Amino acid sequence: MQDLFYEPMQGAVAGPKEFIKGVGRGGKGFVSGVVHGVSSSVAGVTGTVNKQLGMLAFDDEYAAARETKLRNQADASREGNSVQQGFRDAGENVLGGFTSGIGGLFKAPVQGAKKEGVGGFFKGVGRGVAGLVVKPVMGVSEGVTSLVTTVSDVSDAKASLNERPAWMRQRRAIPLRPATNRMVIVPYDELAASAQANAVR
Repeated sequence: MQDLFYEPMQGAVAGPKEFIKGVGRGGKGFVSGVVHGVSSSVAGVTGTVNKQLGMLAFDDEYAAARETKLRNQADASREGNSVQQGFRDAGENVLGGFTSGIGGLFKAPVQGAKKEGVGGFFKGVGRGVAGLVVKPVMGVSEGVTSLVTTVSDVSDAKASLNERPAWMRQRRAIPLRPATNRMVIVPYDELAASAQANAVR
């Protein structure tokens, strides 16, 4: 939000042409910030929903493998904000959810029968059916989370690379006077200002 006002004001100081460019930079920064904020929020909500859905799958092995996979994807995402990697992760999540759900329909009854006999077989059928419903939904939801996280990371990276003209001074805080811990505001000096403007150009 700050860019929306700050950039045009900085441009207005230099002239009408720079004011127009400042409006463009400010609008671009504002849109990038909104996209980043919304996509981060959506990723957080879908991540929480996935965690809750994971409990309904009744498959500890699947939950552990899923956590490892998501951790690896997050590490890869931090190393480089690649849109292709985000789409690849989303595809893997969706495909993994469907294959695990279908595979669990056959695997869970066999494992249950090995552990607990006939009763375990029927428990395994119940777990397999629950997994057949829950795991694909989780896969799609994790795919959406991967895409939204990628959008968030890319928009944040672009916002941080918001180009600023060389003549525009960087934002800075007003210094505090050490003895009194008060702000030091010096009177305007036209000669110093023009020297600074010429030094930056």
